[in-house]
Amino acid sequence: MRMDKLASPGALGFLTAATPDSIPAVAAAAVAAVGAALFFVYESYKHYEEEKHAKEIAIIEGLHQEFLAKISIHECNVVIGFPPIFQKNASGQYQSMTMTDAQVKNIANNALRAPTDIDLIAYRHHLICAIDALKKYYFLHDDKTGITVQVILYLVNILEKLLQFEGYAFDIAYLNALCNFICHYASKRGEKSEHFTCLNPVFRHLGYATQKLIQHREIRSQEEMVAELRGTCMFYTDQSIRALAKFTLPHTEWHLVNCCDPYQLRAGIYASEYITRIIGSATWTHSQLSLPENCSLTDFVRTLTTYYLQTIDSTRRPQIPAQNNLIITTIPDAVLQNIYGIFEAHPDKKPTTAAATQKIMMTLTQFAQLIHSLISFLYFLNELSKTIKNLGAAETDNPTHCRRLYALHEQLSDQIQKQAEIVEKSLREIDRLNNHEMRVSEKECFLRELIKMTNEIKTSVNSQSDAIRERRNKFDQKQTAAEHEETLREHMVEVVNSLVLTCNITLPELRPPVPRVRRQPTPFLPHPTAAHHTASVTHLQAQPLALRHAIAIPEEHLKIYNELYEIAKTKSAQTNMQLLHLTLDAMNNYTRNDSRTSRVFHGNFSHHQLDEASQIAKNLREKNVSNDKRK
Repeated sequence: MRMDKLASPGALGFLTAATPDSIPAVAAAAVAAVGAALFFVYESYKHYEEEKHAKEIAIIEGLHQEFLAKISIHECNVVIGFPPIFQKNASGQYQSMTMTDAQVKNIANNALRAPTDIDLIAYRHHLICAIDALKKYYFLHDDKTGITVQVILYLVNILEKLLQFEGYAFDIAYLNALCNFICHYASKRGEKSEHFTCLNPVFRHLGYATQKLIQHREIRSQEEMVAELRGTCMFYTDQSIRALAKFTLPHTEWHLVNCCDPYQLRAGIYASEYITRIIGSATWTHSQLSLPENCSLTDFVRTLTTYYLQTIDSTRRPQIPAQNNLIITTIPDAVLQNIYGIFEAHPDKKPTTAAATQKIMMTLTQFAQLIHSLISFLYFLNELSKTIKNLGAAETDNPTHCRRLYALHEQLSDQIQKQAEIVEKSLREIDRLNNHEMRVSEKECFLRELIKMTNEIKTSVNSQSDAIRERRNKFDQKQTAAEHEETLREHMVEVVNSLVLTCNITLPELRPPVPRVRRQPTPFLPHPTAAHHTASVTHLQAQPLALRHAIAIPEEHLKIYNELYEIAKTKSAQTNMQLLHLTLDAMNNYTRNDSRTSRVFHGNFSHHQLDEASQIAKNLREKNVSNDKRK
């Protein structure tokens, strides 16, 4: 499974190579919840003519603003946007994407070779077909300098990146926005035009791709949904730890925290030493920068970063710190001043009451505890993902354990939602004390983004956990309904019969089904003693003859019971215990693997009794070996 698909929303980034005579002007638009950006490198649109192109470009810019500039992801409560199709440089000249014919031809040329999750094959295929339709329309133009060609190149690049599936909510929103844009753009020249008919296949394939995603989102497996939730937790954990570190530093240093190495951040380092200039034998370096010492917030950052990095390392088990230990005890004056500067418009202003300061400290403590809950939830989801393929059997064999897993899942999810709501409410209350005084832009944006992020954490975890819960409920209902429907064996018999008839195939005759035999359960090896062992095994010797008339069983399997009887008669546990252990295992495996035989045997011997017999035989064998060594 790709998470990743699982997963969480990722950044869409793509960069086209600029030619030497290009004028690089990078346009970025925030993409998804990750705060990353889509990047285009534009070249000067040298063929722009004011009278010829101004009106058409204005129409395209209007459609971009309406459909692509702001795309709402309702499930994650975020708004994203794609870069503009045309932009102006400092001299007022329009710029756009430019590619050679060879570059266009190679776009998505080998996309079908890429390994793809089976559930996304149809989705990716429709995207590839849409790209091919755009490439076809591109090569219909002899003049590659027109406005339409620039729009085609823009759409081709967008669709190529959508092949890197970013998650259901995001890709569905992207495709809907692109469909709206293409529909309105194609309609400008009327239905009976080359423009409309060439873009119609693109619109159709994108519509089918969206449909496939919506359909699969409703029936996706629990494994995919857990992977998506795991990706969400990873993203918000990383962003939250960096936000907590920013409270300890002046706002002029925050840009370094945004790109610092988390493996160094766990040691309190947010900028490494590096050489800035060398002149002769003299070397100038930029010193290493660390978070303030003797500060509780620094300790929080180190502890939580270490916990987070241990959690995402699947080869080791993390040391889980106690959440109640995340309490602020020491804050240096310089750090306090930085914190006051975030919440207050005037850097030198301090809260007028001790209660206000206490409120800020309590909010930061709650924020640290929220990060701890996110990491703990991530740890649980990682472990759940490792065993989720076996949950079907576990739900049958050990329903109590599964109920505890599901209960823990819901408790952790509810705890994160409650903590996020408390932090968001506290931040809003502190922010109101500023009386809407304007702060420096970095501080103003930081606080707004922090409030927005806590709301997104609450919304995303809630919606994705609810989806998993609903998926489980549907699965339980389906299992209950399946008990009253045809069995898998009956279904396969129907499939075989259908293929035999339609393909003119002759198969050997099957023996008629034998009525199910039910017998009263017989206790098997109730105590691990040699006497009971012999008596119980002796009782088995009569079973093959009775079963011979109930169902046809190969002689080699019936021989197992005769061997057991012979072992029991020898009464020599020391010499025959290993053979007894092997034959019990063979009988156990056979009854498990053969469904018809299993149903017949189940009247007398349940699987857990056979397992118990095998374990008893193994224990006695080990005991005899140890006795021989002592002698």
